[in-house]
Amino acid sequence: MKPKEARSKVIDGILASRTDCKECKPVYEKYQKIFFKKTKENFKQEHPEVARYAKAAAYLAKHPDDKDSTQKELQEEQETLLEEIAELKVPLTEVQEDLKKLRDIRYWVRKATPGTGESKEPPKKQPIKEVLQDKADEKKAQRTAPAQAKHRQQDMEL
Repeated sequence: MKPKEARSKVIDGILASRTDCKECKPVYEKYQKIFFKKTKENFKQEHPEVARYAKAAAYLAKHPDDKDSTQKELQEEQETLLEEIAELKVPLTEVQEDLKKLRDIRYWVRKATPGTGESKEPPKKQPIKEVLQDKADEKKAQRTAPAQAKHRQQDMEL
């Protein structure tokens, strides 16, 4: 289901990018004709269509597979994908309802029995920086511990 949703999202982006390119192309062509850098920057700031065109062109360049397909083909493919997704979601909603009931039961069982080990939630993982800092502190403690033991032994001998 996720690949179908992802493909549907890509098709949406392609269709939107194609319309943006068509709408913004005249302004972008004017922008391309400007030679001087300062004037070009001012024109780009005054016309957001230039950025929209560039973004749409980049998106289309990112998906070259669909370059040759027509808009009608893409829309038909998207309709079939949406139908397939809708068909797959029907059994999924039934399972999710059952899962919600099970989670509610687990919650209330854990709440009713606070002393058991099962009621405790698994410990959360510490961030990597903290774990590394703890290990470094332990190593320092191990290094200093033998040195202190040697001093004690020398004191005992005297």
